[in-house]
Parts: sequence; structure tokens; C-alpha cells
Amino acid sequence: MRKTFAVILFIHIGLSGICSTSPVKLDTATIYRKARSLVKDPRIIRSSWLFFNNIQHINDSTFYYNPEGTLHLFKVKIDTATHVEKISKSIYHGHNFSRKLYLHNSILYSLGGSGLFGETAHLLCFNEPLSEWLIAPIQDMPINVGSVINSWLNADTLSVIYLSKLKDSLVYAKINLKTKRFQRIGTIRNSENESYSFGGGYEIYRNEKYAILELPLGERYQNKCRYEILSLQNVELNRALELENLPCINGNSVIYIKEDTLVYRSTTGEQKKYFIDDLNVISKINYSKIYQLNFQNKSDYKAGLSALLLIICALIFISFVIFKKRRHFSHLPKEERIDDTEKEMSTIEARLNNLKGQTISRDELDDIFAITHQSADTMKSSRSLKIRKINERANNITITRIRNEKDRRYFEYIINTTSNTTSST
Repeated sequence: MRKTFAVILFIHIGLSGICSTSPVKLDTATIYRKARSLVKDPRIIRSSWLFFNNIQHINDSTFYYNPEGTLHLFKVKIDTATHVEKISKSIYHGHNFSRKLYLHNSILYSLGGSGLFGETAHLLCFNEPLSEWLIAPIQDMPINVGSVINSWLNADTLSVIYLSKLKDSLVYAKINLKTKRFQRIGTIRNSENESYSFGGGYEIYRNEKYAILELPLGERYQNKCRYEILSLQNVELNRALELENLPCINGNSVIYIKEDTLVYRSTTGEQKKYFIDDLNVISKINYSKIYQLNFQNKSDYKAGLSALLLIICALIFISFVIFKKRRHFSHLPKEERIDDTEKEMSTIEARLNNLKGQTISRDELDDIFAITHQSADTMKSSRSLKIRKINERANNITITRIRNEKDRRYFEYIINTTSNTTSST
């Protein structure tokens, strides 16, 4: 006689993949049987206690079911009966063990996974009109992404810790699923990956504020489980005394969060409620601080060090160029050594020579002197100095300052060949 397991699942609000507050019963054995009947090789769909990790809710009566280790995707609808529809065309399987599913704005995503031929960090999205899994079009996504160490979804942001393909560094990045843009936060050398993951727990529940992770304890603990609460906003993982050594969700039990209250219903129907803030916390790990300390700071340090090295190299290069020029200048014959100031004055006089007999504005004179980039006070000093030098030189060019006849607040400058000179500005 076939054993039927009635599993109480979590209701998700709207199209967000977030679980609601009212659990509804459904039969996983029926879902499993019907799903197997819709594929060519039913052996690849395994009856797994990770059922909750393989689903993402669309609304209170419909959810996606992606069996572990396959690309098969089913849509399950519960009303007076259990309806299972295969909506994917793919026949392949084996590449995405331990992948993580996320539902965002009605789009189902699959991140990471492993198989017989290695690991992947591709972010796939399911295109329902095409009935196919496609690589999500993420802007600025690097090509050296390796296996995923950890990931979590908070609002529009999918945060990822992944191992580079060269396996020499860990990368912390964020993917905005709304703008479809990749942002690299930081990189460190690869060491112990365990300190950057959530300890091997499987996500079996998520709302807008929290996720619940299930950690099977094995036969030694009579197949019981430990449940931990992950705060999605500050990425803080809490282990509480009340959630230790509980019977694993197996068909007649459920665990979920209603607002800020955690609810656990056992197989006997006994219901326990705990305010999350009142739980007896055994350990608390703030992964956000760990990531900021290890990734962000080291990334900033490396960036600062790179910038410093670049500045040092630039200074060395400039010093070398100056040294070479001075050495070349010192070997020139004395008659060929023309001072830079003399060159500058000769250039200015050549421009003024074309303006003899004309009256120009202060701005035009400043442009000829090439001092417009200086501050107001510096420009005034430079202007006075250059006018005095030109008037003192015996090159038949003088500059005379006069007041503007239309506006006595301003001065104009006459370029002539007389001996009348002024050095005022």
C-alpha cells in the first residue's frame, strides 16, 4: 500500500516567493508520483527530504517544483485536487545539485550548482513562454565566476560569495535583480570557505525579513533537525535553544514566521509560538560584519595600495624625465641655452606685435599672457609682473592701462610703440 505523506507547506504572498501566514496541506507523495510520470526517465526524480528546498511559491495555491539535480521544472496547483504540470522542455539533469532557487518579480532564478563535470555559478532564469532555462542577462557579469560558496536574497539584491575559476580568491558581489546589474564588493585570497557560508543549512522558508535554515542532524540524533533564523537585512544568523533537536518537517509538521513570531507545529498537532526577540540565543553570527571586515576593507586596502604605487611610479618617471632634460641642457653650448622665461616673453611679444595700436580688454590680455587658469589674486600679480617686464624690455612694445570710457570700474590696455609704460593692473 502506498504511503501518503500530507505535508503542510507555506503560503507565499502574491508573486514574490514570500511565504504567507496561513499554512495549507498538500500531498508530496502525489506530487512526486505525478512528476515522475511526466518525464522519460523517472529515476532521476528522487523522493527527497529536501522537498522544501526545491520549491518556490507563486501564490497561496501554486508553486514551482524543481527536483534536486535536474533542469525539470513543474508547476503545481492545489485546489480540490493536486495538479502537476511540466513546464520545461529540458531533458537534462545532473548539473545543479545544491543550487539555490529564488523567486523575484514572478521570475524564477537558479543560482550555482554542481554535477559530475564540475561546478557552476551561472545565474539562470526560467523563461516560461520558451519553456527553457536561460542565463540571466546581468550587466558587467565577469567571466571568471566559479562555484558559489554562499548567497541570499534581500529585496531586489541577490548577494553572492563565489570562488574564482582559478580558485585563488573569493569574491563578494551583489546582483540587483531589478536593474540586472552586477557589482563587485571585494576580493580576498581563498582560504577556509566554511567561515563565509551559513554552515550547510538548507533554506526552507523565507519572508521579507527572515529565512529559516534546516540542518539535519543524522541518525545519531534520531534524524532530528536544528533550525536557525537568518535576518536578511543585516545577514545575522541566530541559533536558539528552542530550535535545537526538533523533529524534521516530515509531512505533518511545519515551521514558519508570522510577522515577528516563529511558529512550529509538530506532527501531533501541538503548536508552539516564540517571539523572535525572546528566543534563547545560543550563538549569533553577523555575516555582514564578517564580509565588510574581510572583503570591503581588504579591497579598499588593495585599491589604496595600487593607487599609491601608481603615484610613486609616476613621480619616479617625472623625476627621470626632468633629470634627462637637465642633463641634456647642461651639455648644450652656452649660446644655445635660452631661459624658459625668455622663450615665454618672446612668445608674448610676438602675439602683442600683431596688436600694435589696438586697445584690448583685460580678459584678452590675460589670454595672451596664458594666465586664465590661475586664481584672481595670482592672475593680478602675474599680469603686473609681465606688463612691467614687457615695458622694460627694449623691443619697441609697450602696454598702457586706461579706464574703460563706458564703465569706469574696468580697465583696458593699449598696445603701442611709445615709451609710455605702466606696470599697474
